[in-house]
Amino acid sequence: GFLWYFQRSLIFPRPKKDQAMRIRHGSYIQVDVEKENRPAGVGKRLVGCYFAPRSEDHWTLVFWHGNADQIGNVGDILGQHLNQEHGYGFLAVEYPGYALCDGEPSEKSIIWSSDRMMQYIIHELRLNPDRVCVFGQSIGTAVAAQMAARGYAKKLIMLSPFTSIPAMCQALFPFVPNPAILICDPFNTLALAPHLNIPTLILHGNRDEIVPFSQGQTLAKAFALNHQQGETQQQRNGTSSSATQDQKRPQSKSNIRFIPLQGCGHNDTFAGPHFNTILREFKSFLSQQS
Repeated sequence: GFLWYFQRSLIFPRPKKDQAMRIRHGSYIQVDVEKENRPAGVGKRLVGCYFAPRSEDHWTLVFWHGNADQIGNVGDILGQHLNQEHGYGFLAVEYPGYALCDGEPSEKSIIWSSDRMMQYIIHELRLNPDRVCVFGQSIGTAVAAQMAARGYAKKLIMLSPFTSIPAMCQALFPFVPNPAILICDPFNTLALAPHLNIPTLILHGNRDEIVPFSQGQTLAKAFALNHQQGETQQQRNGTSSSATQDQKRPQSKSNIRFIPLQGCGHNDTFAGPHFNTILREFKSFLSQQS
């Protein structure tokens, strides 16, 4: 009963408005949704931290941060680095009820807000849709995966991902029987595997003390299997009848990359040598033709 009643406090530990950090480097974006038909928990305005790409050929990463964080912290700092050093565009999307963004977090409010922000960058910012990569960290990986499944991105990056909230509940609270029936916000990324057919980079610390390393491995295997099955089906349908088509099609092994971050935990991914490894993998992944 305790876990059910307080589950959203456990799932969404968040900085309140009086703890909000201002955007110091990027552009502060507000999207007015007051007159739109929005679900409970979505405030009047959505907010983000934006850095424009250096050119149309540069990738733009749309980013959802981990829990207990905010766009004025990791979004602003990470976005500045990726933009200044590598020319990438960057948009950090805030969750309803976190810091600068009004509302209350739930899977429904977060996914609706994120979908609306994806529409904004395509129709208002007019970013090149062929150069959009969705990128999530921890809880944000579930959001990024849902946006990818909706067709908003050409590539997907997941840092410290989990398979689902019920699986996380089982890992953290093994004494809870059948947590799936208790969870209001399941964020079931594993179930999205059949709907994800874009190049995906998964990075996970092998000393992650919060999200089991095995959950990142499970996602990588599920995504890779889906790619293989998709290619097999294409071959059966005769869509790969020519050698030219075979050469153009990305192979499954190159479409899914799983990178163990040696000696890395859950909250030090952007610290020290781990950050350098992540940046190196980002550059390699984004430079690869898809």
